[in-house]
Amino acid sequence: MFDFFVEIEKNSDPHLMDRMIFDKRKEYQELVYSTKFIDIVNGRLIALSKNEKDGSVLDHNDYTVFIYGYCFTRLEGEIKEKKRLFAKEILDIFLDKGKEITSLIKGSYSILIYNKKLNSLNLFTDELNLRNVYYADIDDKLILSSSLSAFKAYSEIEFSKVNLKSVIEYSLFDFDLNNETFIEKVKTVPPGHHLSYYEGILKVNQYWNIFKEFESVKPVLKSEEAINKVDRLLKDNLSLYLSGSDGTAFALTGGYDSRTNLALLNGKFDNGYYFSYGREENYDIQVARMVADKLKLNYNPFILENNFEDTFDKNAIRAIDFGDGIAEMNRANYVYVFKKMSKQFNYILTGLFGSELIKRPTSLGGYINKNVKSVLLSQNISKTFEEIITDAKKKAFISPELIEKYKDEIYLNLEKNPYLNNDYKGALKFFFYTTGKGILKYFMKEIKVERPYITNLHPYLDIEFIYLLMKTPFPWLYNWDTRKSQWENLKIHKFYALLINRNNKKLANIISTHAYKPKYLLRKIYLPLLIVQYFYYRRKIKKIGDFTNKKLIWNFYKHRRELLDLDSVFNNNLIKQNYKKHIMEFSKLVSLQVWLKKNNLKY
Repeated sequence: MFDFFVEIEKNSDPHLMDRMIFDKRKEYQELVYSTKFIDIVNGRLIALSKNEKDGSVLDHNDYTVFIYGYCFTRLEGEIKEKKRLFAKEILDIFLDKGKEITSLIKGSYSILIYNKKLNSLNLFTDELNLRNVYYADIDDKLILSSSLSAFKAYSEIEFSKVNLKSVIEYSLFDFDLNNETFIEKVKTVPPGHHLSYYEGILKVNQYWNIFKEFESVKPVLKSEEAINKVDRLLKDNLSLYLSGSDGTAFALTGGYDSRTNLALLNGKFDNGYYFSYGREENYDIQVARMVADKLKLNYNPFILENNFEDTFDKNAIRAIDFGDGIAEMNRANYVYVFKKMSKQFNYILTGLFGSELIKRPTSLGGYINKNVKSVLLSQNISKTFEEIITDAKKKAFISPELIEKYKDEIYLNLEKNPYLNNDYKGALKFFFYTTGKGILKYFMKEIKVERPYITNLHPYLDIEFIYLLMKTPFPWLYNWDTRKSQWENLKIHKFYALLINRNNKKLANIISTHAYKPKYLLRKIYLPLLIVQYFYYRRKIKKIGDFTNKKLIWNFYKHRRELLDLDSVFNNNLIKQNYKKHIMEFSKLVSLQVWLKKNNLKY
């Protein structure tokens, strides 16, 4: 199931929502999917799936169950059979364990369980949830959906206005500080939360707290024992994640995450389908080819050149459509690649997230923007906030008058936000933000855009793996002081080199996009070779890897600027003038405006 919408009312004679709430939208008309309509006494539930036999939807006399994403039994849990869980099995566990269900399962999910007799609903998000659910509690009804755009399609009246405070917070920090959305009255269920609805009363409670779980974290395992345990868990995880997932393609890049996956698979899927995407000259393509040639893999790179450029506009629009306002136009590459792959595959196995716990956060620009970094380093959050506001008014990409109008409310939200304002220091403060919020806002864009086409299986963004990894000496959290030493920074990647070398020595002897062969990290005798290779390749790799679609982004904007220049909230003349200097902000703010316009939302 890749999308759903639910309407539940207190009374037993509801005005049922339009059955075509998804189908009538142009972006859905281009997809191939089946729709399940479930009419109940108090409302209607709709689920969209690529496959009619998708086990993520269950409906019988007493219950309806939706799994948005995927679930597994925990490797160290009390359920003996380790496997992928579908809706029927999730219901059985819920009926036995109730809200304690989350302690027995793992994965990347939002699970919805509706009790028809009681007209009650329970929804659970996983601990680091990328498959978020939006909700609105209005009048005597509860509305939930995986799509923010669907709220406007549901009601032109109830969900017609832009939440300007949320727009400004997004422009400043890349995310809403209070789990609100770009549409007034609509909120999002945070990670590690349980939403319940019974007798018309809505409750949203936290069942898992990253601060409590990791505030006392420390490396208790020595390197050799740690690698042995991580090696075993990741192999078990790969076996688990690939169970019940027929039709899986394997991502292969020049980096360490996907190569570690390949090494751990240890030849079990060498006959599978491997892919990557990028420019022909990009080292992610070149290195992946070396790996595929060495292991004789069935490898297919998607080259982002002539046909990609010709279809960029259309694919960029689809990325914005499915991205709910947070996915920029340059996510068109996801649509281009996965639309093609969806004809043959239902799943992809990726290395999504792995290195974010290993490499230092100073290199994680996609997760921590300038303002977030300033707040995390601040000794006086009030003063820092005023400096951020002053800078935003000076740039004036968004109306300074609106910024001034909402700044007090935004500051209150900033004070209450646990990821940005807490008493933790240094590395731990960055760890909580990066792991609890940064990865969510960054990778959610990818998951949202991919979801109608393909399901991304990512065994690194796995709660059991994270718990174990934090007991080892490898995470950057324990190597915070190494940020000033180039050699110490290189050594951080030794974690991957150990896993790759012990499982496939061929892979350890092929250069990566980090500009050296993994095996060079394992013995001091290789140090001279590592230094030579690193300084020879690093600039070449960086130069070729700096492709940003700038021309395509500009052309996309030119075709739509007449629609945007009339807006009173955004100063599009200034945004346009700063296109080259602030390309990321340009792409972000233009894409958001396109989404707001397409959904006919009012300022």
